[in-house]
Amino acid sequence: MKTIKIVTKDSKSFQDLAAFVIAGLAVTATLFPERNTITVPEEAHDSVRDWLDMEQIAAVVTLITWSDDEEREKVLDNPTTDAATIREITIQKVCELKEEVKKLSAENETLSADLKKSQDSASVRYDMWMREEREKLRLLDALNAVSTVISLVSPTPKSN
Repeated sequence: MKTIKIVTKDSKSFQDLAAFVIAGLAVTATLFPERNTITVPEEAHDSVRDWLDMEQIAAVVTLITWSDDEEREKVLDNPTTDAATIREITIQKVCELKEEVKKLSAENETLSADLKKSQDSASVRYDMWMREEREKLRLLDALNAVSTVISLVSPTPKSN
């Protein structure tokens, strides 16, 4: 739901417009008397425009819009932004953040799976290396044992 903002030139025009909006339209309006500004839902645009023309009241009527984060921040920082617009922007941002969380969650799952595969691969390589080293140690122990047996069985050459 979009909102239109009507800024009148003086407080008399503002009061007349406020009376019309409150009494004549079945919409939620937000009044900013210190700024001679009223915000109403977009569906009231034609009625407000017709009334302003009929009463010959000079006013600036603008549709509150935003297309990116920078414009959204400007709308939120504006002191005449109504609650409905703030709510709409907040809901939009929450939806964007939820989508980002889903995307990041999917990326995290992919990275976790890749890490697990990498760890599994490293674990397999380590296990193979460990088996090879144990086999080398076993062979070395066997060679040492054979060497010991040979040295005990064979006579030691005598030196002259």
